[in-house]
Amino acid sequence: MADLERAAANQLSPCDSSLHDAIGTKSIDEQLAGLPSALEAALASDKRERVIHYLEAVLAVAAPERSPFYVGRDNLMSTQVFSDEELARLSDEDIAEIGSRMQEHFRQDWFDEEIVFYAQQMLDGKERATTQ
Repeated sequence: MADLERAAANQLSPCDSSLHDAIGTKSIDEQLAGLPSALEAALASDKRERVIHYLEAVLAVAAPERSPFYVGRDNLMSTQVFSDEELARLSDEDIAEIGSRMQEHFRQDWFDEEIVFYAQQMLDGKERATTQ
């Protein structure tokens, strides 16, 4: 039985297999060309949440201003809620913490509500179109 469990543990999941096939011993150009299909397989797998979290983490480091949860001084200034003095009291670490809290808040509280909101909006639009 232990041999069967060990063999099963060493088998690649469909997600891991796609990533292995996309990367393998290929050149960088070949790896990049295979990346979209590898990401599709990863996002369709049971590891979807881990892949998304990893990609968000990479994006936050590589190009933080492109992260969906990026918060910068310019974002805070554009709200026109805080004075220049208040903004000056916020450190870079404070602003990074705001971004982290926004991300956690979105994941924990808003995601399900946003799905329902946009699905209902689509259904309402379809209903209006069929009644006209």
